[in-house]
Amino acid sequence: MHLLQKAFVAYGAIQCGYCTPGMLLSSKTLLDRNPHPTMDEQRRPSQGTSAAARGMIKYLKL
Repeated sequence: MHLLQKAFVAYGAIQCGYCTPGMLLSSKTLLDRNPHPTMDEQRRPSQGTSAAARGMIKYLKL
């Protein structure tokens, strides 16, 4: 598994198989462009991929 996938598992950010791949790809793209994003920058890419369960909000608060 990619380090980002391991982090999603470790912090309980995994959701259904439908939305998790999109969140992972958005997160990887963000980190490739900016390895140290602000909280606002972290929230922006997730807006288009968050599912109804809103699991992404859980780990953004860490």
